[in-house]
Amino acid sequence: PTTLDADHIREGVVVKPVHERTDPKVGRVCLKYIGDPTYLEVGDNNVFRENVTVHRGTHENLPTRIGSNNLLLCYSHVAHDCQLGNHIILSNSVGIAGHIIIEDHAIVSGMAAVHQFCRIGRHSIVGGVSKVVQDVPPFMIVDGNPANVRGLNMVGLQRRGFSEEDIKHLKSAYKKLFLKKDGNLATSLSSLKATHSADTPQVAHLIKFIEESQRGVTR
Repeated sequence: PTTLDADHIREGVVVKPVHERTDPKVGRVCLKYIGDPTYLEVGDNNVFRENVTVHRGTHENLPTRIGSNNLLLCYSHVAHDCQLGNHIILSNSVGIAGHIIIEDHAIVSGMAAVHQFCRIGRHSIVGGVSKVVQDVPPFMIVDGNPANVRGLNMVGLQRRGFSEEDIKHLKSAYKKLFLKKDGNLATSLSSLKATHSADTPQVAHLIKFIEESQRGVTR
């Protein structure tokens, strides 16, 4: 089943159950789905604009989830088994492949494509038409094909009420981790963890996010 609560559905968005693994006209439509009851869970106050597509999960114990207060613009796509948090913006024609995790307040700009199993960190921005094949670190701006870290999301952090002290510590972390692209990330992490900045909640989250990465981190 699909459950929608207090959401805004625009023209061209169709909500319907899909019970079959194959389509009589095109054949097999999902390589992972084996017939289990599967789900899509959607929170409150989301906006789905024209021709958005969202796929439910492929296994009973792993629904596709979309949190609350998200904006999915025209022709954006969220594939099976994705986990989206809150206050996320997917711009026009964004493609989110399967098993992707997007943390709160992330923005993915128009026509960007994100590889399956990647994570997009909180308060980050993915530039338009970017190709994302590794995890996007929290609080950063990434852009390009393939995407690279281009800087700290200063404007976004200021708009969301981060203090000057918070931004100062994140800027210090950015310089240690991402300013020198040819540096060893593990060494840079160790150096960062030895500083006072590592004790702040935002930098601690950034460090944890990088340490838990399975696909590697965009630099």
